[in-house]
Amino acid sequence: MSRDPSSGHWRWAGRAADGAHGETGAASHHATKEEAAAHAGAFLKEHAADRS
Repeated sequence: MSRDPSSGHWRWAGRAADGAHGETGAASHHATKEEAAAHAGAFLKEHAADRS
């Protein structure tokens, strides 16, 4: 997660266990770090590696 110093908005980027890459869209932003973390967490959960 990172904060844009000029706007104060938060963004996230990461790679999931299945290799998928995700991030806040170019035209998107999150008002708080908690909001960015929730979006990142949802992405990671959706792309969790199947360990069955």
